[in-house]
Amino acid sequence: GDDGGGGDDGGSSSGGGAGRAGVVINAAILYKMPIVSACQAIIEVRAPLLLRLKRAKLRDGLGPLRALDRINRQAPLWRLRPKGPSARDRIGAMAAIGGGGRSPFSLRNAGDAADLERRLERLLASIEAGIEGNGPPTARKH
Repeated sequence: GDDGGGGDDGGSSSGGGAGRAGVVINAAILYKMPIVSACQAIIEVRAPLLLRLKRAKLRDGLGPLRALDRINRQAPLWRLRPKGPSARDRIGAMAAIGGGGRSPFSLRNAGDAADLERRLERLLASIEAGIEGNGPPTARKH
């Protein structure tokens, strides 16, 4: 969830969702956890800073300084984050090797829940197509 932390709204391993087999892990500290090596795909859900501050206030009653403090405390986790090729290249590589592409995908969360769900469904379909060996889909903004 968007906890005002990190630079993202949390990391999720891909696989869950309507009609999908798999597990989804919502963990802002995913990169510190050993389970990260078992994730076929990682999706980082990110929101703009001002929106994260607003959400932290509405959800947790945090003022801007406390929310920024939380964000700053999670900043070192970003050094643990895998870096790699573009999303399109990762999907193609996952098709070639049968999964295991752990460089994170990024999903922007600047709208409402319905918008995020639509964007997530499109991204999951792209990731699944790559994992199942269908090759990379046409480039789409997620």
